Amino acid sequence: MAGLDLPVKLRRGIGNGKVVPEDELARRLKKFDQDGDGALIVGELAEFFKESQVGGPWFSQTVAKTIWRMAEERWARSIPTIAVEALARVIHLSMSQPPRQEKRYVITPEVMQG
Repeated sequence: MAGLDLPVKLRRGIGNGKVVPEDELARRLKKFDQDGDGALIVGELAEFFKESQVGGPWFSQTVAKTIWRMAEERWARSIPTIAVEALARVIHLSMSQPPRQEKRYVITPEVMQG
């Protein structure tokens, strides 16, 4: 079974197969900033992923929470919001990553016998 390739999933959902520039991502993310403070909460980010067809509600929430957890670990404190520009940079860098290498295993009779 193939594993999740998040950069490919982000490119397909957000950029129709292409990497979206940071400024374009920031513009799209600002549409989900309900209070207009220039930063998103985890729920707004999850809604962005869902509306961008990255995944369904559960997957979008999981990706948003993962980004939040990574940010909180990095700064060792609870973070209520993250600036739109910072999120755009993180998503752009994630989209820019190459696809995962496909792992292939060759099973020979010698290997099966130990």
